[in-house]
Amino acid sequence: MATIIPEHEFERVTGEPDFPAYLAGHIKDGKLEYFCNNSVHYVLRGVHVKLDILWNWEAAPGTGDTYTAVFRGTRARVEIRQGAEQKYVPELYVVPNSDSTRAEVLTALQHKIDALQGEHPGVGFKELGGQAAITIPAATELATRHTSRRSRISSSSI
Repeated sequence: MATIIPEHEFERVTGEPDFPAYLAGHIKDGKLEYFCNNSVHYVLRGVHVKLDILWNWEAAPGTGDTYTAVFRGTRARVEIRQGAEQKYVPELYVVPNSDSTRAEVLTALQHKIDALQGEHPGVGFKELGGQAAITIPAATELATRHTSRRSRISSSSI
């Protein structure tokens, strides 16, 4: 399946008034057919992996980029969700696979969160209906710490 890009949108992004000649084989009815969507299924060390990739040219008006990733483990899965419910901002969740593993998973998660406090103070989680939503300090705080750490690394490298 292709993502269709009209010539005026191509120009808006690239600054080029026309499609380049090397794309001629991908132009149909004056629009670029960009074959960037795919689905991949494979097994890695006995673990089934499935990737579905769908790239739309632009999000619908009033929305934003969407993204979902699910990493399945034996006792829980880790999910990254970015959609309307998250106001198009990526959020991280840990979801126990069953009620019987819930306490074990949340205890292990709390230990991991505690261990992260030295490097990432303020990271935590809150329980929401049987799952844990990872709480991350405001992006500006993280960016400030990241910039500060980058400065320390740069200074020590000189």
